[in-house]
Amino acid sequence: MTSCPHCQQSGAAEGAAGTGRRPLLEKLLPDGYVHLVCSYEETAQTHFRAQIKLRITSEGEVHKWLEDFQTSSGVTWRISKTYPNSGRYNAYRVNLRCQHNTFPKSVVKKTKNTSCGATMYLMLKRHTYSQNRKSRSGDPHIKDGYLLNVNLKHEHNHPLSCADAVRRRAVSDETVAKLKTLFESGHSPSSALHTIKFDLQEQEGDNYLTAATDHSICPDIQFCFRLYYRLFQRRYRSPSGEELLVELQDRLQQYNRLQADTSAKMEQTEDGQLVVAVCTPLMKRVHTKLRESGEIIFVDSSGNCGRQKHRIFLLLTHSAAGGLPLGVIVTTSESQSTITAGLQLLQTLLPGGGFFGRKQPQVVMTDDCRALRQSLQAVFPEAKLLLCVFHQLQAMWRWLWNAHNGVAKQDRPQLLNLFKSLVYADSTLALIAQYNRCLADAVAMKYPRFLHHLAEVYERHEEWAVCLRDDFPTRGPNGSSFVESAVKVMKEKVLHRLKAYNATQLVDFVTSRMEGYYVRRLNDVANNRMAGLARAKPLLHANDVDGEIIVQVDQNHYVVQSATSELQYDVNLAIGCCTCAVGVTGAPCKHQNAILSKFGHHEIFLHVTTPQMRRLYREIATGSEGVLPELGDSSHVSASPGRGTSGEQLQETVQPDDRMELPDYSRQLMQQLWALKKEGHLCDCTILVGDSQHRAHKRVKSLLLVCVRSLLDGSDTISIDTAVVSSQEFGCLLDMVYTGRLPVGKHNVSRIVAAAESLQMFDVAVGFKNILSSLVSPPAAVPPAHGRDPRLQNAEGQTASAEGEPSAEKEARTPGRTKIMNATLSSLAVIPESIICLKADEPVADYAVMDDVYQVRVSE
Repeated sequence: MTSCPHCQQSGAAEGAAGTGRRPLLEKLLPDGYVHLVCSYEETAQTHFRAQIKLRITSEGEVHKWLEDFQTSSGVTWRISKTYPNSGRYNAYRVNLRCQHNTFPKSVVKKTKNTSCGATMYLMLKRHTYSQNRKSRSGDPHIKDGYLLNVNLKHEHNHPLSCADAVRRRAVSDETVAKLKTLFESGHSPSSALHTIKFDLQEQEGDNYLTAATDHSICPDIQFCFRLYYRLFQRRYRSPSGEELLVELQDRLQQYNRLQADTSAKMEQTEDGQLVVAVCTPLMKRVHTKLRESGEIIFVDSSGNCGRQKHRIFLLLTHSAAGGLPLGVIVTTSESQSTITAGLQLLQTLLPGGGFFGRKQPQVVMTDDCRALRQSLQAVFPEAKLLLCVFHQLQAMWRWLWNAHNGVAKQDRPQLLNLFKSLVYADSTLALIAQYNRCLADAVAMKYPRFLHHLAEVYERHEEWAVCLRDDFPTRGPNGSSFVESAVKVMKEKVLHRLKAYNATQLVDFVTSRMEGYYVRRLNDVANNRMAGLARAKPLLHANDVDGEIIVQVDQNHYVVQSATSELQYDVNLAIGCCTCAVGVTGAPCKHQNAILSKFGHHEIFLHVTTPQMRRLYREIATGSEGVLPELGDSSHVSASPGRGTSGEQLQETVQPDDRMELPDYSRQLMQQLWALKKEGHLCDCTILVGDSQHRAHKRVKSLLLVCVRSLLDGSDTISIDTAVVSSQEFGCLLDMVYTGRLPVGKHNVSRIVAAAESLQMFDVAVGFKNILSSLVSPPAAVPPAHGRDPRLQNAEGQTASAEGEPSAEKEARTPGRTKIMNATLSSLAVIPESIICLKADEPVADYAVMDDVYQVRVSE
């Protein structure tokens, strides 16, 4: 800031200007500019008037200086008068006023108007005229390049540095740009404001309390909402009407072209209601890959999701990763005809009829909404409709608390417990007996209206009684907690607790945010990163069940002895059920987990975290096969991206789907290791069985047996007693580890099995036993015991004879009969599919392997 040499001043003002002491003005002017002070006069202790000139030549530079001046002075200026820019001498001119002079039309209690008299006039002189003629003005300021004239009247009648003043400042362009970026990233107005406050706290530190009062850098929530809706109003033009239908149809066509498939449709019903059905690629993969999608689905709706009061209907199925979506319907009404039209429209989008090939689910669980249930019954006539237990109890509790029903406050809990005893009755007889006790209860008899209401509810007991659900694959859940969680996800993760501007924006949120949320969730499960999943659905303990007394009847049928009583429970892997109270509907129980711990069958138990389950969820999430390998502690080491690599590029770089896969790479690697072993190359460990040496590779963990690998941790040589396994048998098993098949030659089956069990090769031992037991001696019937499910019969439906043995099996074991049969050894993982030849008339029991033909000779 310098004094103007061309302007003459007099008196006190001249002395002040001559000495350069202008403390009030110096505090306000921004840095980075040359301010030429032509006049300066202090009219009061904090008031002054000044004329300033700057070397600014364009209108854009004027706006930039004004923005900087408002930042440095803390004063927001509003336009009070504008002038056309076509004047002869002026290129730009505007009159400004303080924001506290608002000229209100009516007097209100809370207003920022103080009728402030502060003003500022900006006038930009022309330096050149038409045809590049320079100005011939005699003003020396113009000749020196000082074209901007600022006439400042700094006479405010309100404080400038208090919190009430700065909280009314206009939001800066920089803050508006930050908010727009956050909105485009998926933030809601509230979450975007929280982000700005958090960043401000990181930047300001102890000065955050003062900085947060500045409205220009920390706006209020109302401004964030106004900006949010203004942005989406530009993107989604019309909230309703014909223009909306045309725009929505265009958006759906664009989405279908992008997916290269028909994943969304819309139509109008006869009564003019809008219906939109969406089945995204992820939802289609849930239909085709998840078995539970054809067994039971949950349906619920959420209203008031948009400004036009749209409703969203969610169809989900349950899994170990929580509820997974099967389809979404957006409607403008919740009438039966509209819901029916939406479900029928959704059916046209499902792959292969949907629901795991069944074309409709076996069980549908909803709340007690008559229009929804009638629509579901019309579209899925073969499905069994069940009521959510939670909603039934909630509805009864609301009825009891309704003052019109006249139930005393102290009697409400007891009446609710009476109804709860009906819901959770153990059997049909217990249900009937408990209902009679409810009718005769002394408290219930005081309220005839309650008895009448209870009778009406009891007429539909087949829909809500838990004891009547044993014949349906409910898979454990008796309520729609999966849907309640999904609705919460819809409101918080998809809509961010906002109302969509119109149906177009609502559909965009479903196809983008909702799809992305479930993709991330399933990828977390596939990568073992769902820490909360184990807490929400813990693996049931199998230690209470003695695995040694589990009887395997056939490949899919097991009998488990109860650890606390003499009861026996049947577990059928074909349908994934157990006859215990927990597992009868397919829910996970400790008896199933005991079989899982001893025999494997990971592909059956999808309610636990297994590699097969993780692979399935990865395929559903990405549409590609494969799963990330198990990583050790090194998986937590993070690497910084290189220069020029953005976060999105880095994420795309490390995606497992982008890795090149070599066909049969593992098989070729094992063949190479087998060739190295035969030649004795790179073998760094020795196993001594008696006097015989067996060389192997120590560092390849998957090649060595469990017990041998544990002993080799501290040494490169280990000795095994020949009483445990002979050298020949150990060599055969070691070759099987490398090659995946038994070597050519004759081998004693019983000794191979015993050796495999001693060396903890349980997959080999169990595989041998299963195949030989199923082919040599068919399974004998298990005597009936209390607790077994009569529905779990022999797979062929055979009947037992008087001697306790099925007639078909007895005939098969008749001496002198020869039976030739073919079978696959898929359960024996280390041996490929081969042909089994059974010759019952040969006396010796051994196992001969010649090329690819496996022969078993047994004698009766």
